[in-house]
Amino acid sequence: MGKFMERDCLVAAAFAGALTCALSAQAGMLVPVPLVPNSLETAASSINDNGVLTGDYMDQDFRDHGLVGTLDGNYIFFDYNSRVSTHGISINKDGVIAGWALQRQAPWLEFQFVRSPNGKITTVTLDGKHMKGGGRPGTFTDNGQIVGYYEALKKDGSYSEPKGLLGQGSNYESKIALPFKGMGGIFATGVNNTGDVAGYFESCPRCDGVHGFVVKDGAATEINYPDDRIVSTAIYGINDKDLMVGQALYADDSWVDFSLRPAERQV
Repeated sequence: MGKFMERDCLVAAAFAGALTCALSAQAGMLVPVPLVPNSLETAASSINDNGVLTGDYMDQDFRDHGLVGTLDGNYIFFDYNSRVSTHGISINKDGVIAGWALQRQAPWLEFQFVRSPNGKITTVTLDGKHMKGGGRPGTFTDNGQIVGYYEALKKDGSYSEPKGLLGQGSNYESKIALPFKGMGGIFATGVNNTGDVAGYFESCPRCDGVHGFVVKDGAATEINYPDDRIVSTAIYGINDKDLMVGQALYADDSWVDFSLRPAERQV
């Protein structure tokens, strides 16, 4: 489950970089997301077309709770259950949220869920069966598609290679297959309303370094940032115009955020 922490850091930086690029490209106003009172930190991860955001906050006991609300700080808080840390990841135009929760005790398990606007939380399944292991959703679209990844907990206490998954509502229905040689785990992070999927994959089982990918109309394309000093490239989101955002990592652990325009197929 080591990739999860890495992805958190990269996603946070990718969104920060995307915001910086947007503000520099056109005139706009930066609106700080209000902190939850008495929280150690408050984080927003997604906002829909109606200006409703989701994310999480950390309380004084270092436990995270999901939140949904508006940019004026009018939040509603939610938890997967009372024993875990809860995170909102993606929110669609109808206010449906995909998120994940972490059980902070052995075995360390991650639970994926979908929260409806009325507050009902449904555990995400794979082919109708509950998943036991690690994994997180990436995007929940306006038409109810969900994309994410999952590492099954094996009997010996280890975890399987991450599998990229695509589904509808609160159920993953298919695994994402890529044609590239020497692959390890697949991390599906983005999907748009037409079903194009983006993410990244490990270069080989248990190897360092990842490569971005997009699957459009059934054809998979590997994506690497065009710089010989780059050791990893990841794609984190794709919109309905096939514009993608991602991040590339240098060997010294510095990074560059980028967008990928579909007409050019270059960063």
